[in-house]
Amino acid sequence: MSRTVRKKVREEHREDGIQPPYRKTGEACGRISMAMMMVRWSLFAVVILGVYSNTLSGPFLFDDELAIEKNSSIRTLWPLSGSLWAEQDTPTAGRPVVNFSFALNYALGQENVAGYHLANIVLHVVNAFLLFWLIVRSLNRSGSLPRKSILPGNLPMLAVLMWAVHPLHTETVNYITQRTELLMAFFFLLSMLSSRLAWDALDSRSRIVWQCICVASCALGMAREVMVVVPVMVILYDVAIFR
Repeated sequence: MSRTVRKKVREEHREDGIQPPYRKTGEACGRISMAMMMVRWSLFAVVILGVYSNTLSGPFLFDDELAIEKNSSIRTLWPLSGSLWAEQDTPTAGRPVVNFSFALNYALGQENVAGYHLANIVLHVVNAFLLFWLIVRSLNRSGSLPRKSILPGNLPMLAVLMWAVHPLHTETVNYITQRTELLMAFFFLLSMLSSRLAWDALDSRSRIVWQCICVASCALGMAREVMVVVPVMVILYDVAIFR
């Protein structure tokens, strides 16, 4: 269905006081109640924390020395010009969001390595939830999840759990400096999800808010080169799901 046809159908439904069926499909994150969403969030957190909890006592490794132990820019949060921009010879040079996250870690626990590991694990949990939410939204819109299913999020939940505990993520989560990858994944997924939520928005104000979040998250993630593909991915997603 083209955008022109969709717009015409929306206008007809507004005049008749009828809510478009595709809007109903997208609401409540694919008919999953908030309670079930919280249960799944908790499950992701428990499983991921259980898998990576043994890394909390791991020492600083390799580039962690330059990025954290010898990085003077993370010693204070203010002024932002200092905590955002690291010196050129550090691994976080040109990556202000990553450097600021290390500054937050330092402000909370100095060089307590467990705090840095915990922050990486929490980011991985958040990324798992964002991926789950995006998958559920996508499958509901494409009609791949049965309407009468009692727990339509079970399949996406299992897929995300397998993704979250895959050994491929070991270095990304355990190696503190690789927070650059975790934050890139966070902004990548948030960009994709917010573009999806902008489409599902029931009013223009909500749509603009989600569109702004999409643009902002894409911009904030640009410290990693791979983020340049996000605009292309959003377009491909729109073509694959909505056309």
